[in-house]
Amino acid sequence: MKQSKQIQILLVDDHGPTRELLKNLIEKNDCWKVYTEAASGNEAIEVVEQEVPDLIVMDMQMADGSGLEAARVILSNHPDLPILMVSNYIDQILIQTVLKAGVLGYISKENAFEELSQAIESVSRKEIYLGAAIKWQLNLT
Repeated sequence: MKQSKQIQILLVDDHGPTRELLKNLIEKNDCWKVYTEAASGNEAIEVVEQEVPDLIVMDMQMADGSGLEAARVILSNHPDLPILMVSNYIDQILIQTVLKAGVLGYISKENAFEELSQAIESVSRKEIYLGAAIKWQLNLT
C-alpha cells in the first residue's frame, strides 16, 4: 500500500556514522524522509518543539543520557507521536520501561538491516513492534 505523503522522520543518534547508516536504510523507501537529524536527546527535544515529525527513530543510549528520558519529555507533549528505539542494549526491565513510557517500537542495532523497515511501518501505524532479539529477551518467541 502506497502512502500519499512521505513520512517525515527525525533521526536521533549521537554516533554520526550510525546515523548515516540508519538514514540510508530509511531513505531506501520512497515513502520515508529523514527531514532532520539530532545528535542527542536534548537536541531531539528542541527539534520537536520547533517542528513535530511524523515519527522518531532514536538511539536508546547517547552521550548526553538516555533516549528514554528524551522520549518521555517528547511524549509528555506529543503523546501520539510514534517513537522507535534502536539500541545495542537489550535488557528486559529496560524494554518494559520503554514500552510503559509510550514508545511503540524497540529493535536491536545488530538487526537494523533486517528489521528497520518493518519496524517503521508498524510504528507509523501506531502498532507496537519488537525486534526478534527483543522478543527473545522478553520470552515472547
